[in-house]
Amino acid sequence: MGRIWSFWGFLLFSITAPSIAGEFGFDELAQLVESQRIRTVDGLIAALPEELRAHYALVFASRSLQGATFANPRVILFGSGAELVITFNGDPTERGYTAVETMEFDRSSNRFLFRELQFAGAEGAGRVARPSVNPARCLVCHGSPARPIWDTPPTWPGAYGERYRVGLSPAESKGIRDFLDRQPGHARYRHLLGAGEVRGAQKDQPRTPPRLEASASAQH
Repeated sequence: MGRIWSFWGFLLFSITAPSIAGEFGFDELAQLVESQRIRTVDGLIAALPEELRAHYALVFASRSLQGATFANPRVILFGSGAELVITFNGDPTERGYTAVETMEFDRSSNRFLFRELQFAGAEGAGRVARPSVNPARCLVCHGSPARPIWDTPPTWPGAYGERYRVGLSPAESKGIRDFLDRQPGHARYRHLLGAGEVRGAQKDQPRTPPRLEASASAQH
């Protein structure tokens, strides 16, 4: 799945949300898909716990299997413990649009588990088969045993907030405005929680919105 991120040092949109009961891991994700008969990427994102949809990072230049642009970034969702990470993008013309990628840390085996949920159909709508763990396409970059890969601080190229504590570049500022303009009506992005706080923060402090922290280049 290309490269992965240092999510604990990311551009964090850390919006307070109610905690979910217990840990939400991949088994719970698979059960959610099956029990609710989810057949679209959009539907899966909408059904995810608030804990995940309230903690995310945005990547505008992805080196992963999921493409991204400034206005249609790759989204990295993670819970407060970041033991399950879920990613998707928002432009049907970009690579990886029909897939949801996951990375999970398995405490029992002390290893990282990478998976790709591929929804059938050009628009990411169709039955999804349970994916294999650490497939060859992931191990090409993540190695064996599979592990996260991230860039070196204080810069994380490709992610919003890529220059640590410097503020957004002109290109990033324009890009985040374009993203926020389409977010409320977008089939996938509209399920992200807290985006409005970022817009309000930009009006007050256009160069350094609060809650924008350092970001790692999220290439999963």
